[in-house]
Amino acid sequence: MGCWGEKIFQSDAALDLIDGIISDAGLELYRFDNDTAVTTARDALDAGLLAMLVAKYGAEPSDIWDDPSHKIFLLVALAMQTGAAVDEELRASVKDLMPEIATPDEAKKQMRVALRVYKSGKRYIFDSPGLVATTRANMK
Repeated sequence: MGCWGEKIFQSDAALDLIDGIISDAGLELYRFDNDTAVTTARDALDAGLLAMLVAKYGAEPSDIWDDPSHKIFLLVALAMQTGAAVDEELRASVKDLMPEIATPDEAKKQMRVALRVYKSGKRYIFDSPGLVATTRANMK
């Protein structure tokens, strides 16, 4: 399990959970090739997929390798990146879950800011460079 930074998507653990979320969703929620893919994801999330996945993960038992609280945290971040509707109740739930999630403080700080400023319908892109970009930046 590797970590190349302290931001929200900068660990193998986060990316493994995201792969599981994408599998459960049945569509791409992280790496988009075009605006149509973003719109498709946002529309599906707004049509009930987000609520269904939050309910599914909220009912799962906690597991060190498959933490449902961390999945909800990441799912909401993914939803924000599409511009999906994230209501106040879900935002409050994520805030309540954050203390128990094993993720760096910087990632939690990013999420706190996002939860405060996010506007449904407008994409929110987290500053969380991938491994190659982070390595290249650190070599300069």
